[in-house]
Amino acid sequence: MRKTYHCCVTSHDEVMFRDEEDFVRGFNCYASAVLETESRHLADGFMTSHTHFGLQTDRYSDVIGKYRYSYSRYFNAKYGRRGRLGLKDYLHLELDGLYHIQSCLSYIMRQGLHHGITSTPFGYPYCSVNVIFQRELGKYSTTQLLPESRRYKYLPSHVVIPPTY
Repeated sequence: MRKTYHCCVTSHDEVMFRDEEDFVRGFNCYASAVLETESRHLADGFMTSHTHFGLQTDRYSDVIGKYRYSYSRYFNAKYGRRGRLGLKDYLHLELDGLYHIQSCLSYIMRQGLHHGITSTPFGYPYCSVNVIFQRELGKYSTTQLLPESRRYKYLPSHVVIPPTY
């Protein structure tokens, strides 16, 4: 049975996302892990030194494991390093009840504001708040976000994306 979780992966000693390509790849690694485990993505916030995920799953450790493995492989190849990226342990907190879930998702979507990077949550580009509230913000996307011919650049090679995505 799926439960709702808040997960946070942190790196105190090294910057996890150094440029736009890293943020895009990080999100795509997370999205593919969610797809592979048949989980549900609720919200995300990618900061340079940590990530927050709100998800519904019965296998949160598999989601985080797949995300970390694929992103670490990319990061290590790009920056010529070895080993795990980030702390060995990560936060995982089961969310219980509507208000607990609502509070957590609000916290995740306000990461840019919380860390003093932007004046509103909507000013930070590496957070799901802009996608979740795109209709209310008048930000409609009419083009394909990632053409199939460029997927190799931003997705792990083993990922199969359903044509409806």
